[in-house]
Amino acid sequence: MGRGRPLRALAAAAGRTLLLGAPVSPLPHAGGQIRVSVVSAGNPYVFVHAADLGVHDMPALFTAGEPLFEAMSRIRRSVAALLGWPSEGAFPKIAAVLPDGAGGLAARAVSVPSWHPTIALTGAVCLAAAAGLAGTVPHDLLHRTGPGQVLLITTPGGSTSVSAVFDVRAEGGRALRRAGIRGKRVRYLSAVQLGAPARPEHVAALVGGHTAEEER
Repeated sequence: MGRGRPLRALAAAAGRTLLLGAPVSPLPHAGGQIRVSVVSAGNPYVFVHAADLGVHDMPALFTAGEPLFEAMSRIRRSVAALLGWPSEGAFPKIAAVLPDGAGGLAARAVSVPSWHPTIALTGAVCLAAAAGLAGTVPHDLLHRTGPGQVLLITTPGGSTSVSAVFDVRAEGGRALRRAGIRGKRVRYLSAVQLGAPARPEHVAALVGGHTAEEER
């Protein structure tokens, strides 16, 4: 059993994190348009300002029911179609975000086919990355910049602290070096070897000593 250690995740280069090619993209919605940021780091997520969906504070965000869920699900399916992904698949995921009033973000995420009780750790990583990319919905809601700054994400099920570190490239772009989850620890219990399928005698040992051939 390994020792617990802080949970960290490496993310893709910043130039490949914006799946629609821009920090923010307009989508048709409810007879008009809505601005979304589609970011891939850890997992692909759609981030939308909750106020654009008629939700203006944390209590309303955390208690919103079917209308908000359906609106976010429609947006998620629209983005999936633009990406050429199955509209009823698990990706991209989606989260509505708001400033929490204390320098962080409140988030409500959908985990197909229901609300996520908090936000997945991969979603927290993705939100940290999005918050560090100028022009995205999360970045603009925070009104601050700075590599490695800690972002507190508040959800209906609790809070998570995350950070993202970017490198500036010579050509003027930025590369996401890493994103980290603070206050979470992982414990390695054992290693599992993946490789060629087990031989019949190995399978027999797992299922009580008999192979399929022997039972015919």
